[in-house]
Amino acid sequence: MTQEYLTEEKEIDSAIKQIASDVSLYGLDAERVKQIWFSALLQQIADNELEDQQAH
Repeated sequence: MTQEYLTEEKEIDSAIKQIASDVSLYGLDAERVKQIWFSALLQQIADNELEDQQAH
């Protein structure tokens, strides 16, 4: 793994922890929010890949 990848992974992990902390203040289940967040992230990645394929 490259240093850039590790840094990005740490930033994502930090963002997830912050989001989980924030949502717990509003009474939401942090684990469920994490699942939703990952689902949205994967969808965005898939959409980006599709756009890249269509552009070529």
